[in-house]
Amino acid sequence: MLFSMHEIEHTREMFEEQNLDVRTITVGININDCADPDPQQATRKIYEKVCNIAGDLVSVVGQIDREYGIPIVNTRVAVSPISTVAASGKTDSYILYAQALDRAAQTIGIDYIGGFSALVHKDISTSDDLLIRAIPECLRTCKKVCSSLNLASSQAGINMDAVVRTAEAIQKTAKGGNMMLVPSLWYLQTYQKTIHLWRERSMEEERETQ
Repeated sequence: MLFSMHEIEHTREMFEEQNLDVRTITVGININDCADPDPQQATRKIYEKVCNIAGDLVSVVGQIDREYGIPIVNTRVAVSPISTVAASGKTDSYILYAQALDRAAQTIGIDYIGGFSALVHKDISTSDDLLIRAIPECLRTCKKVCSSLNLASSQAGINMDAVVRTAEAIQKTAKGGNMMLVPSLWYLQTYQKTIHLWRERSMEEERETQ
C-alpha cells in the first residue's frame, strides 16, 4: 500500500473542504529559432510554433481535470525572452511581438502567455531597451500577454539603471489605465529617490578620491 488511510483522508479533505487546486499548468517553448531580421517573418514563426506545440493544451488539461477530479485553474505558455529573439529584428517597436503572442494565446484558448521579457540583471542592450519601452503599450492592448524583467541576480547584484527603467515603464502603464499597477507606484518612487541619492553619494566619493 503506497499511502496510508490517514494520508488518503487528508488529501480528500484538502480537495473537498480546503479547495485544493492546481494553480496553473505551463508549457515552456523555446522560440529562439524563430528569430529573423524581418519582424513580420519572426512574429509569424512565433505564432505558428506556439499554436503547433501548445494547441492541445486546453483540451489535455480538461481531460486531466475530469479524469482525476483535480481542479486546474489556469493554462499558460511561457516562451523564450522576446528581447533575445527580437534582437536581430530590424524594427524600433516590439509591440508586433507582443501582439503575435497575444494572437497565439487567444487562438489556442489559454489564459496567459509569458515571455515578453528581458534579462537585464547585468546590463541593458538595445533590444532590452526596445522591449522595456514597449511594455506599457503591450499591457494596455494585449489581453493575455504577461511581461517581466529580471533586474538582479545573486552573482551580478542589482542593475540599478534597469530598476529605474522598470519603474518608468510601470508608471507609464499605470497612467494608461492599468489600475493593477497603481499600488506599486509609492515603492517605485522610493526606489527612484534611493537611486538618485546613491548616485549623488557615489559622485561625491569619486570627487573626494581625486
